[in-house]
Amino acid sequence: MKEEHTLEEQDGAKWDYGTIYVRRSIIPDARAVGSNLRIADRNELLALTELSPVSIIEDGIRDSVACYTICLREDNTPCAVFGVNDCGDQQVGVVWCLGTPDLFHVANKFLRNSKFWVKKLGEHHEFLFNVIDARQTVYIKWLKWLGFEFTQKFEEYGLERRPFWLFIKKND
Repeated sequence: MKEEHTLEEQDGAKWDYGTIYVRRSIIPDARAVGSNLRIADRNELLALTELSPVSIIEDGIRDSVACYTICLREDNTPCAVFGVNDCGDQQVGVVWCLGTPDLFHVANKFLRNSKFWVKKLGEHHEFLFNVIDARQTVYIKWLKWLGFEFTQKFEEYGLERRPFWLFIKKND
């Protein structure tokens, strides 16, 4: 399928997908997304840590070497933030994505182009990885479609000691 991204701004790096657009993240996006997380994302964060979703996303925006926000075109509302952090080694990147329920209404627009974004996030890393709550079955299917391999299951992981999967992708 043909990728639909077009670069509209050189410095602002905004990609247009019609009903949504993707731009570089800013700190206020953390409150917009973190205060209205999808239930599955909120449950995953609660299973991992006691930190608030807003704090986690703020840290993610600050610590990421690349971080982007998906916004609804109609009212510029942020509906997801995603990025990649260096893992102390520039060859290995930790990918992450957190979204609001609004993401479901426009998911097809982003999903069609998500392979582009994985490639973009990984352009300076040999490997991308993270862990995901085993209850996140929809995201697990998406990650498999993106080419991630699920290499290890941790039966008791995080604050709540829940099952999590380690997923990894070697970049081409």
